[in-house]
Formats: sequence, C-alpha cells, structure tokens
Amino acid sequence: MLLLEKEIAFAGSDIVKYIQVPVKCRLEKVYIMSEAAITANAVNFLTFNVYGVDGSVVADRDTSSDDLAQLTGEEVAIDKAQDELVYEAGDYIKIEIDEDGTFAGTPTVHFALKLALAR
Repeated sequence: MLLLEKEIAFAGSDIVKYIQVPVKCRLEKVYIMSEAAITANAVNFLTFNVYGVDGSVVADRDTSSDDLAQLTGEEVAIDKAQDELVYEAGDYIKIEIDEDGTFAGTPTVHFALKLALAR
C-alpha cells in the first residue's frame, strides 16, 4: 500500500495539479480535507476531481449541497467502472479544483490517494 498526498491552495480560479505514480498500482481510496470549512452553496461552489490515466473522472465531490468540514478527512467514492484501472510507474494522476460561480474563499485542500500495488 502507498499513500500519496497533494496540497492545493485554491486562489480564486480553477486549478490543476498532478501526482506521479512511483510504481504500478491501482487507486484504492481518495480522501480530501480542507484547512477551512467550506459551506454548501448551490450557486457558488467548488468541485474536486481526480482523473484516471485514461482521462476520465474516477472520483469527484462538490460543495453545492454538502458542507466540507474543517480539518476533517472525507472519503470520496471511486467510480465503480474505474476501480480496477491500473497506473503504470511514471503515470500521472490529475487532480483538479473547479470553481462554479464565484466562490468566496481561498481554502487549502489536501488530497490523499491510497494506492494498492498491482501486478
């Protein structure tokens, strides 16, 4: 098992980061945690996306209807169609924070990716 972590400081516009996978593996779990509470808002909200090596979204969570508590890790469900996707050593996992409307705030969000070794 491997755990990779990426910190993203949201600064008022969409942001994309990448994590390089060191060994052949599968994405087993995704967790997000914000350093500041994010209140649900149906118009002005953030969407957190994790993409597979094939470019499809494998896990996503938004704050349009559910709050994201401060300093509380939250597991994000992985799309069942993607849970067997294998990443080769050197592949990149794309992580994105997407702003919908005009989000008021600049939270720092941590993504933790639990990986299982693949054969």
